[in-house]
Amino acid sequence: MTHEEIVKRIRESIRKEESSARVYYRHLRTVLLRSSLPQNVKEDLRTTVERIVQDDMTHKKILHNTLTELGEKEDDQ
Repeated sequence: MTHEEIVKRIRESIRKEESSARVYYRHLRTVLLRSSLPQNVKEDLRTTVERIVQDDMTHKKILHNTLTELGEKEDDQ
């Protein structure tokens, strides 16, 4: 794999991490508004989604750091 291919895949991974958070929140909002689940279950769902989104943000930060280590600027696309 070439340097350029690695950088391209890292950038794609960053975009996926960013878009996944939006998808999680959209689904969560739908579940919370339209379901008849008990409030405690809804709260557990919200907490779990928040944890997943935090993990995504951590992954994104690691990927940005990797780009920096490879000598790439974060905003190069």
